[in-house]
Amino acid sequence: MAETGKPAVVENLSHRFGSLPGGAWPESPEKAVVLPIAKTGQGEPAGFVIVGISPRLALNDDYSGFLDLLAGHVAAAIANARAYEIERQRAETLAELDRAKRHGPCNSYGLGAGRGPPQISRSRIRRTYNETYRAGGFGEAVGEFAGRDWLGLSAA
Repeated sequence: MAETGKPAVVENLSHRFGSLPGGAWPESPEKAVVLPIAKTGQGEPAGFVIVGISPRLALNDDYSGFLDLLAGHVAAAIANARAYEIERQRAETLAELDRAKRHGPCNSYGLGAGRGPPQISRSRIRRTYNETYRAGGFGEAVGEFAGRDWLGLSAA
């Protein structure tokens, strides 16, 4: 049945499994249908639904059509759940990337949309500037180019 993708009827259930619950009726089902659950875009089934057949009804085309609809709805529910999970994971990944862009070392968003740079204390800026200036090289070049007091932070 897994190879063909067609429903299979299993008979003599009470002989195989003993008495099964009949729901609202006192009789136990004697037949069951194993229905493959179609997997979107693939030939092999995603799984199977096993449905007991009422002993009070004949397994005719109408009953089989109803069971096919049942399997189709189960397949659609599984496909929707999978699509939802994929979309949830995608949104989570995008949110994580967004957080990393906003709060990471290279803020690629700039100053737009009401968001400024991370708040850094003036003393930290002064300390960093002084350390860079004392180290020479780039700090001196920036100091000479912009005038030593370019941020009001003299190296004194």
